[in-house]
Amino acid sequence: MKTRNTLAVENWIILAIGTADLILTIVLIKFGIAFESNPLFAWIWHMGVVFFIGAKLFLLLGPICIFEVARKSHPRFTKFAMRFTIFAYLAMYILGMIGVNVLPFLG
Repeated sequence: MKTRNTLAVENWIILAIGTADLILTIVLIKFGIAFESNPLFAWIWHMGVVFFIGAKLFLLLGPICIFEVARKSHPRFTKFAMRFTIFAYLAMYILGMIGVNVLPFLG
């Protein structure tokens, strides 16, 4: 039986989170509701939205490609790493948004 070479479910989740992060970041910055707190991405933002999107996608798709390659030889570790990435991405995103864009207005 021939197996299909498909993207891991975890990588689809990482891709969805990253895409939502990208879109939400652009919208919130454009409307002046938030700002990019990462100094590297703040600098890239000033180069233009196209560069910002390119950099974000590069740093999103790069690890996904690495996970897919590693999944073939180390499936258990890679599954753990992908799930940890999902947890860490969500945790850092939520805590970062609260810390940078919410807490300053409460104190």
